[in-house]
Amino acid sequence: MGMVKNTNDEQSLTAQEIKEKYLENQNKFELLRSEVIGCARQVKIWLAISHAKEKFKTLKYESVFGWIQVHSTLRSITVDGLKITQDTNNYLKSVLGEILASTQYKNLIKNSRLPTRVNDLNKIIEPLKTWRNKRYAHLNNEEVAIVTCNLQELFFALAGLDHSLNYISHFLLNPRHIINGEWDSYKTLDAKDNGFVCYLESYFEDDPTLQEFNAMLKEINEGWLVSA
Repeated sequence: MGMVKNTNDEQSLTAQEIKEKYLENQNKFELLRSEVIGCARQVKIWLAISHAKEKFKTLKYESVFGWIQVHSTLRSITVDGLKITQDTNNYLKSVLGEILASTQYKNLIKNSRLPTRVNDLNKIIEPLKTWRNKRYAHLNNEEVAIVTCNLQELFFALAGLDHSLNYISHFLLNPRHIINGEWDSYKTLDAKDNGFVCYLESYFEDDPTLQEFNAMLKEINEGWLVSA
């Protein structure tokens, strides 16, 4: 396959060259996705504690679990969320911008809806800055409920971002679709469709960290209720 010109008459790489360039930098893409997964895992841990509180009303070692929520996970979630938005923009400029011609780049990013999902993530992260430096003892039940609601929205935003990254990966591994402008070859789910949330949820179904953490919460508190 020879060189292909896009609609701006720019010189583009061949399909094989695009794929090879992507694979050369795939570790950067996988690192970015691992940041998304890691942040989502921390959100799941916060939510697991909140759900346990709803179920058991009062948790054994509640101050410890509260510390885990506020001092361990919430701070990390906020910092990691901000880092994800920065790293996503850096990846786009330093990697994709070097692989694709200008029009190809713009069309891929537009159809992936990645800019919208980065903005969504930023909007949700912003109010979390208010809570990240508070001590657990200084958060009342209403404030904890607000943070929990924000984190549920954050998980949704991370799922959307992960879906957009998968969209981009699909096209870079199948670059003929980029060259031919076949942007519908991979369905982009919108905010009204919870399919991408289910996809990220399914990733955690067999996650050993979450499985053991949930089992620990259940064992400690059910045993405590029986002995009380």
